[in-house]
Parts: sequence; structure tokens; C-alpha cells
Amino acid sequence: MIKNVFSSLTGIVMMLLICTCFSKEAKAEESIIKSIEDYNKVLAINPNDAEAYFNRGNVYGQKGDFNHAIEDFNKALAINPNDADAYYNRGGAYYDKDDYDRAIEDYNKAIYIDPNNTDVYNNRAKAWYYKKQYDKAWADVKHCRKAGGTPESAFISALEEASGRKEK
Repeated sequence: MIKNVFSSLTGIVMMLLICTCFSKEAKAEESIIKSIEDYNKVLAINPNDAEAYFNRGNVYGQKGDFNHAIEDFNKALAINPNDADAYYNRGGAYYDKDDYDRAIEDYNKAIYIDPNNTDVYNNRAKAWYYKKQYDKAWADVKHCRKAGGTPESAFISALEEASGRKEK
């Protein structure tokens, strides 16, 4: 009897947890849709708002819609071509699409504008890694550290294994 009650309670708790997870996912999706709608309104009023394009691009990126994200970063950069963050985020969208050449191009532009952004070096190192350009990946790890950043230890381990080289 007690086992049946416990089993029933466990089942109810599991159902509540599952419902809560789906509810959180639904709320997150609703929030993303609402954010996009809000940026659409801002851009309808001021179609030259680079920050609105940049932010909407970030929201599209969170949604996993990298093509729309790239379109918005393109628009932001057409208005403000010296925005290192827009190059970095567009590079990230290309990276997420496995287009490492374009990601590297954008990371290069971001570094040219802001050579102290350690995240850019870190992400460019990963793009070089996926292109099997290990010496270039190591160079970016060095630049990242020199600028005060800390590359992820799991990435360093993977780079060491793939390159056959241990970090000094």
C-alpha cells in the first residue's frame, strides 16, 4: 500500500517537473518572440537604429535562427561599420553555422577594432581548431592569455590532443 502511494506520488512529482520544464521553455520562447516584436516596433519608427538591429540579431541568435541574426548584424554594420561587437557576434553566428572561414574574417575585423577583447581570440582559436589550423589556434590562445583572458581548459585539452603539442 505504502509502495503504491509512494509510486503514485513519484509519478505526480515527475509529471509536475516535466510540465514545469515545458512551461519554462514555452515562456522562454514567448519572451524571444516578444523581444523580436519589440525590436520590430523600434525599427519601424527608426530604421537606422544600429543598436536595435544588433540586439534583435542577438535574440535571433538565442533562438538559433542564425540566418536572421546574420542579416541583422549586416544591417547594424551597414549603419555602424566600426562596431567590434557586431563583427564578433556575426562571426559567432557564422561559427554556429560551421562557416569557419567567414567567422574568422569577422573575428579578424573585431580584433582590428578592439584588440583587447579576449573572447574574440578565444572563439577564433576554436574556429582555427575546427579548420585543423592548430598553430594559428595556439597563437590565438597565446593572444587571449596575453590580453588577460582564460581559454576553457576542455578546449586546451582538445587542442593539445589534436595538435600533438602540449601547452608550455
